[in-house]
Amino acid sequence: MTFERGSSYLINYGSFSKVATFVETEDGKNLFFDLDGEFVFSDEFLTQGKVILSRLKEE
Repeated sequence: MTFERGSSYLINYGSFSKVATFVETEDGKNLFFDLDGEFVFSDEFLTQGKVILSRLKEE
C-alpha cells in the first residue's frame, strides 16, 4: 500500500477506529503517529486485511 507523507488516515480495527498521520516507510514498515504516539504497520500485516486504512480528504 502506498501512503502520502503528512496525510491523515482513518484506521478501522473492526471494533473501533482512529485517525493517524503517516510519517514514512522504511524497509516495508509504515510509521504513523496519533495522540498516543508513534506506531508501525508492516506491509505484510496490512496485506492480511486485519485493519483497513482510508486516506481522509484534506480541506
